[in-house]
Amino acid sequence: MPMLQSSSSSISSTMPDTFWWVMPLIVVFCALYLSGCASNPTQKKNSSSKAAPIDVLFVAYDNGDGRAFLRALPELAAKNIKAQVITFGPAAGLFADNNNITQLHEQLSPEEQQQLFESRTALLPESLRSTLVKQFQPKVVITGMAHIGQAQIARDFWNTGVWTIAFYDNLESPEGQQWVQPWLELTRPVAEELLVTTVLLKNSFPEDYTHKHRTSVVRHPALNEWQESFANNTKASLKQGLNLDERPVILVAGGYGEDFQRSLAVIEEAAALRSDLQWLMTPHPRTVNTRGESTTPQPENLRLITEVPTVTLGATADLVITHRSTVGWLASQMGLPVIFVRPESTTDHLMGGRIQMVNNPASLLNALHRQLDTSYSPAPMNDTAGQPSLVDIIEQRLQPPESKQPQMEVIENR
Repeated sequence: MPMLQSSSSSISSTMPDTFWWVMPLIVVFCALYLSGCASNPTQKKNSSSKAAPIDVLFVAYDNGDGRAFLRALPELAAKNIKAQVITFGPAAGLFADNNNITQLHEQLSPEEQQQLFESRTALLPESLRSTLVKQFQPKVVITGMAHIGQAQIARDFWNTGVWTIAFYDNLESPEGQQWVQPWLELTRPVAEELLVTTVLLKNSFPEDYTHKHRTSVVRHPALNEWQESFANNTKASLKQGLNLDERPVILVAGGYGEDFQRSLAVIEEAAALRSDLQWLMTPHPRTVNTRGESTTPQPENLRLITEVPTVTLGATADLVITHRSTVGWLASQMGLPVIFVRPESTTDHLMGGRIQMVNNPASLLNALHRQLDTSYSPAPMNDTAGQPSLVDIIEQRLQPPESKQPQMEVIENR
């Protein structure tokens, strides 16, 4: 025992004086480090790793692609397919209550937000797009075609090896459609595959538009919503709820931009001359002011409805008037006569006469007379029979490619 005491005393005498005040600091540092690791054992891993992989990433900008993607989310969730949505522009309001959403406008300045909303040619900042590629690890990216920023995002993910799909939600040929031109003018191709909603549209895009020269026809997701609305609502109950009488109901689907304002002027002039009809106008998309900056008085018999969805109002309509909205095409699929009002176009008949295109008040009044005041009967609907849904396509693309059996070459002895 005395030897132990002597040894301890000897060690103590040989230690530098600084050891005794440095040692407590080292102990405290180690304690804090271990405590931090215990509270967050994956801190180092998470700081450098990417987000958890997902199955599908949607990129929405406008009301058309936004509603289509929104409609697909519950069905995907029921199939345990993980989906996320990136959105900016008018579609942002559609996903306000959705948890699987990334609002790009929250990461932009007010000036950039306004520019993206007003201009379909406003480019997304490269730094923001780079962050998105690092944030998400999708197996499939599906984007609308209403804004050049969607094309940028598709191209960025394609460069990382992701299967990219462009979804053309409209039912009209892209030729002459100004809203899709910014996408088409970006260096192509930016997608592996194109989805369209009718067989006729399949031939409207050039073959080299996609990397795989692949175009698939899908059933428009919003059509199910219209069918449910017509099945669950009756004209009588809807008219009673809206305080309407027995006169025919004209539904005007709103819009925005200078093109629509020119169409609206034609519609309002015709409405003032047909007070024997009940005119309802709905904002479309619902987040914009349908009448824009117009200072002209609205006709008394053109009633603006903001509290009832367009798809519900469609079930009480006898005829639908619109400019370029998909609402017109969907209404025609439900057997409703539809009139497109476009002052910049020539008069025409589309989809077997179910849609009539007019360009001035006189031609609009003539179309109303033909389709309401005579025994008009729309052509049968066969446009969507047998088409796969958007979810069907997603499921197919998520499946691993089939492995081919090795082919054995038989060599005959001669």
